[in-house]
Amino acid sequence: MSKFFKLIGLILLTVSFNSTSFSKENFFNEALELFKKEKYEELLIEPDNEEALLMLMKIALEKSNYEKVKDLSEKFVKVCKNLCDENKDIQESLKNIEPENNES
Repeated sequence: MSKFFKLIGLILLTVSFNSTSFSKENFFNEALELFKKEKYEELLIEPDNEEALLMLMKIALEKSNYEKVKDLSEKFVKVCKNLCDENKDIQESLKNIEPENNES
């Protein structure tokens, strides 16, 4: 009887492991497709993830989407714990880039 329970346990463990691996692979493929379509917002699993917000801010800055950078910066300030200085650097570069600040 003990061998039976060990066998059942082993089967359940194997099935559980396979389903977990499949779901991770499926999630990765879905994220990759969204990334290829440049749907970066839909890739955010944790909307309060400061690293993800920082990455989105840098992408928006590269694409000259300054309004998006400002919006993301407002969110970032509320959630930042470790990377707050990065936001200050982006805000400084944004001040130097925006057309209305360059006019004298």
